[in-house]
Amino acid sequence: MTPRSFVDHLADLDLPALAALLRSRPDVLIEPVPRGFGQLAQRLESPDSLAAALWELNRDTLRVGQAAALLGESATVPRMAELLGALPDAVRAGVDDLCARGLAWTDTVVRLPEPLHNHWVEEISSARPVAKIARNVLVEDLRKAVTALGAPAENLRKTELVARLTELMSDARPSRRSSLPCPPRRGSNSMTCAWPRPAATSPTCSPTRPSRRSMTAGQPRGPSGS
Repeated sequence: MTPRSFVDHLADLDLPALAALLRSRPDVLIEPVPRGFGQLAQRLESPDSLAAALWELNRDTLRVGQAAALLGESATVPRMAELLGALPDAVRAGVDDLCARGLAWTDTVVRLPEPLHNHWVEEISSARPVAKIARNVLVEDLRKAVTALGAPAENLRKTELVARLTELMSDARPSRRSSLPCPPRRGSNSMTCAWPRPAATSPTCSPTRPSRRSMTAGQPRGPSGS
């Protein structure tokens, strides 16, 4: 089955959902407004726009997004909940928040725009050496993490689990370092970094309010086609 693309997801949104997404990402509506869902997807995936959107995430939603990045094609809500040690309903709420902001979409799994996926995988992998973190984690938690990443973990000892998790995390790293800025976030933790907030005068995505010409009766003018 072919994964559903971000463009397909945007095209399938009803008008209220599309309006809510555009209100949360007003920088993508600078003139000229996107002509079609393909152009809208490109703007939503641009580094400047993604960085601005990341400023608005709370820590719980951030962790849900990072779990989706790590799990990749295994990023279902139950698996993400297992990896995070969280309730499925809490994870689902985080996924809904990401989708409402144009930072994720779902088909059989939770999917992320490629630049954001690569950024989060790189950020997690490089924040601290995986082997160093894993040595301080309980064996059962290590086993869950390895299993969630799609590898067998039964009957492995702690040293073997640490080695397997390190290998899996190395395989998950993108070949190029992400160019997406990583802003400090509300409820900050050790994963955050101190990049400057995107400037309001950014030439590609200025975070201004949508113009009145892009709004009709309180609803943004949707893209005209795919």
